[in-house]
Amino acid sequence: MCEHLNFLVAWPDRETVKCNMPDSFKRRYPNCRVIVDCTEIFTETPQSLSNKGRMYSDYKSHMTWKVLIGISPNGVITHVSDLWSGSISDKQITKSSGLIDKCEPGDAIMGDKGFLISDMCTPKGIYLIVPPTKKNGKLTKHEVEKTRRIANLRIHVERAMERIKNFRIIQGVMPISMSEKVSKIVFIVCALCNLLPPLIQQ
Repeated sequence: MCEHLNFLVAWPDRETVKCNMPDSFKRRYPNCRVIVDCTEIFTETPQSLSNKGRMYSDYKSHMTWKVLIGISPNGVITHVSDLWSGSISDKQITKSSGLIDKCEPGDAIMGDKGFLISDMCTPKGIYLIVPPTKKNGKLTKHEVEKTRRIANLRIHVERAMERIKNFRIIQGVMPISMSEKVSKIVFIVCALCNLLPPLIQQ
């Protein structure tokens, strides 16, 4: 089934992204190619001690699988990574997923402050749009405004994550025996999400 739904999660070319870009992005971040975020799915505790260490997510305080999702500015899911053990960092999963290789010089990637990937983006001419970090414990007025602006635009990726999590098959705690199938399951869920009404009205 996964192979038959591949066409529903496609990486659009730059021109397609720009043609379908909402005005809210055009005004501030016209080069934004993709908005990224990670989500985690609970799973059972594995028997292997080494697997326990890899699967444990400090963020969720639970055994999890982790997936990187990318959506275009118009709210369509365009990138779904394989699922990895819950301890993997946002940076590691971004690198392993091949997302950077899909982008072109001049593109911009929007993420939250956990995406410390500028060292992978800058050499390829890719811009990183993330909230500014505090200096001396506080943000300037300009930085506060930038943080608010990015948060408002990132709402769409959070809504996409909510849609994904609404599928009962990935709610609760998934059996560890599903480890070889879970990446395909999440991909199918994302493909089906792209058949739902648009997240963003033009």
